[in-house]
Amino acid sequence: MTLLKTAWMAYGSTALFVLLWSSGALFAKWGLEHGSAFAFLGRRVRCCKSASSRPQPR
Repeated sequence: MTLLKTAWMAYGSTALFVLLWSSGALFAKWGLEHGSAFAFLGRRVRCCKSASSRPQPR
C-alpha cells in the first residue's frame, strides 16, 4: 500500500507541474490583457508557492 501511495504522489506532483507549466503562456496572455504586469506576477508567484509548499513524500 505504501508503494502505491508513493507512486501516486510522485505521478500526481509531476502531472501538476506539467499542467501549471503548460498553462503558463495562456494565463500570461490573459493576465496581461486584463491587468497590470506587477499584479499578475504577484498572483503567479503566490500560486506557485502554494503549490510547491505541499509536504514531500519520504
